[in-house]
Amino acid sequence: MFRVHQEYLAAEKILRSGKLGQLTMMESYWVLGGTPPQGFKSPYPPEVQKLRHWGSWKDYSGGAIVEQDCHGVDVLNWFAGAHSLKAIGTGGLRYPLAYGDWTSDHHNITYYYPNGLEGWLLSIKHTAGFRDVKEQFYGWQGMIETARTYYKWHGPIKSSPLKNADDLADRSLIEKVESKREITIDAVEAFFQSIVERKPHHMARSSAASTLTSLLGGTAYELKREVTWEEMMRSE
Repeated sequence: MFRVHQEYLAAEKILRSGKLGQLTMMESYWVLGGTPPQGFKSPYPPEVQKLRHWGSWKDYSGGAIVEQDCHGVDVLNWFAGAHSLKAIGTGGLRYPLAYGDWTSDHHNITYYYPNGLEGWLLSIKHTAGFRDVKEQFYGWQGMIETARTYYKWHGPIKSSPLKNADDLADRSLIEKVESKREITIDAVEAFFQSIVERKPHHMARSSAASTLTSLLGGTAYELKREVTWEEMMRSE
């Protein structure tokens, strides 16, 4: 979905142009609003409940990182131009589960990419309404921030205008472009055009890489240690 959104494509073009310099760090924030569920009653018979509520069960959804945060992980892979080589993760479960078997509702995953590039996934569920879903990409000449509703491009300033160390007002914004429509509409249009023009989008490889990268982060969190791509691919 993000890979056909116009503002994401514009931000990626700025990155590929070299205007940020070498990409050194990336961050994905997947912070979701809402309060913890206090109870749950399924309208479906027991034999189909897990399938109907697949997102709540790890065997069906892969857990929080694979089911939800994979979209941000996909953007990290896209801008990095590769999948992660290894990952480490921390996190936990703050609130008792009303349903399902997720083992985390917050986690911080560090992904290590080729050429020393690092990417972080910060994910928090149940934030009482606060929501912040975005990505940031840092190079020595600038920073790009992407989101469903905009992108922002920041660059260096010629001299520091700060009055003192506590004045943190941001004066580095080069360009901000607001999204002209909801991101899902871009995805639907791209899908429709690919059919009409008979030019299908071959996204199987990138989708598989992003799913596996999400599984890599989830495995690192579950095992509480560093897990490499090779180790994950060898596992059953």
